[in-house]
Amino acid sequence: MIKTNELVKTITRGIQEKKGSGIVIADLGNIDGAIARYFVICQGNSPSQVEAIAESVGDFAWKDSGEKPLT
Repeated sequence: MIKTNELVKTITRGIQEKKGSGIVIADLGNIDGAIARYFVICQGNSPSQVEAIAESVGDFAWKDSGEKPLT
């Protein structure tokens, strides 16, 4: 199983692979009732780029953790 900080780095690499921009990592760890520890946000220039970014993030997560993320 992959650690949280490693997963955030993996997600970031997946975004960068497809030239995603404006990457923001929001740490929600101090918020009671948050559904996630981190929230990673980025921007794509077109719907097809956004789709490619999402697929790349899934592929990177699969390779690093052996688990397929839910989309």
